[in-house]
This record gives sequence, structure tokens and C-alpha cells, in this order.
Amino acid sequence: MIVDVDQLEVIHAPERLRFEAEIQDEKAIVAYRVKGRKMLIVSTRVPPQAEGQGVAAKLTRKALSYARDQGYGVVPLCSYTQAYLRRHRDNYSDLTM
Repeated sequence: MIVDVDQLEVIHAPERLRFEAEIQDEKAIVAYRVKGRKMLIVSTRVPPQAEGQGVAAKLTRKALSYARDQGYGVVPLCSYTQAYLRRHRDNYSDLTM
């Protein structure tokens, strides 16, 4: 299955503490918790048929943008988010703790 990531709608579901996107009746998610002024990103999940197509990156960018807008520092507990922040260090150095 090919996902058109540019057309993928990512929504913030604050009541569930996550960012999500619908892909063929399944959800791709980035889950988080907030402790004080820190946003802890705890997991990233993408349906197997959509892996490797940039879905996780789009969700992560949305979560990091939200953290920046809220003035949160980011603590990446999720291995995907850790790797993403390493790859994009210049764009997000102000968020990492």
C-alpha cells in the first residue's frame, strides 16, 4: 500500500495524549505525556502496511511543533523520536533536554 503523506491529515487528540492519522481504518500515532514543562514522547506506531513511507516523520514533526508552540522541552523516550531528533538536530536543538 502506498500512502500519500502530503495528503495525510494529522490531528491532535489531547484527550488521548496523542497525535494520530487514519490509514485504511487503522491509526498511526505518536503518544506523549506532559510533566511540568516537559513533553515526554513515549511511543510511535504506524500500521505495518504504511511503514517506511514518512508517516512517522510527519506525526513526529506535528508533535514537535506542538511542543515548541507550548514552550515545552522534549524528552524522547521513544526510539523513533530519539533517532529523528538525532537526524534533525539543527531543527530541534532548542527542544531537546
